[in-house]
Amino acid sequence: MESIQYELLKYLYEKNKSNPNTAVSTTNAIRDLKFKINNDKINEITTDLTNKGYIENISLSELGEALLHSHIKINTWGKDFIDKNKLRARTFNFLKSHYIWGSISIIWLIWLIMFIIWLIKPELPIWEIISSIAKKATEFQKYFSPSIE
Repeated sequence: MESIQYELLKYLYEKNKSNPNTAVSTTNAIRDLKFKINNDKINEITTDLTNKGYIENISLSELGEALLHSHIKINTWGKDFIDKNKLRARTFNFLKSHYIWGSISIIWLIWLIMFIIWLIKPELPIWEIISSIAKKATEFQKYFSPSIE
């Protein structure tokens, strides 16, 4: 996995090498990749890329600043951090994509409960209860919906 990250980083440096401002190229490359790497790995990659001529005139402080501005979590203890923003985005996308199926499931659950009630007590006027709830909901909605006059 780390070799793939290294190759992607090297590719982005090669791609951005024509840019006269190497700090901007570094910032763009790091921001595009959004790696979760520790300080030792940053030092290793930076030193290696500097020795091979992919980075020119860039210090570790500039690389750290590029990482900071791109919201990458740098862990000095060598453990991986989960980017909280990415986790929030993934959670929101999951809920958004499953919202319709969740709504359909709730509707089916309500129908299942009503069917079970009907099986237990068939003399209950379920359709009258449903229609009275619908009428009350319609009346309730009139108070909150904008009137067209």
